[in-house]
Amino acid sequence: MADKYHPESLKEDAIQKKLMLDTAVDVQTIMQILVKNNIATKEEIDTIRIKVKSLPKYKAAYEMVENIVNASELYQNDPQAYLKALFNDKLHGRD
Repeated sequence: MADKYHPESLKEDAIQKKLMLDTAVDVQTIMQILVKNNIATKEEIDTIRIKVKSLPKYKAAYEMVENIVNASELYQNDPQAYLKALFNDKLHGRD
């Protein structure tokens, strides 16, 4: 998340969000062309999406994002756990 007090951070965050949005638009465009031209069905696309998400290259990234979201929710609900984790990381030389 961008830091409103650091304009460069805001700019970088906006650039990253635009890249993700542009990619999503491109993917949707391609999928709609495939379905419209009867090259693939929505069901085939869904099946292949599941297969691709389970490939080691992507599965690890999805798991990492899921772990970050879960940790963030835990720390929001239990700030003491967050402080304990920070202290533990500092204690063991991790930043």
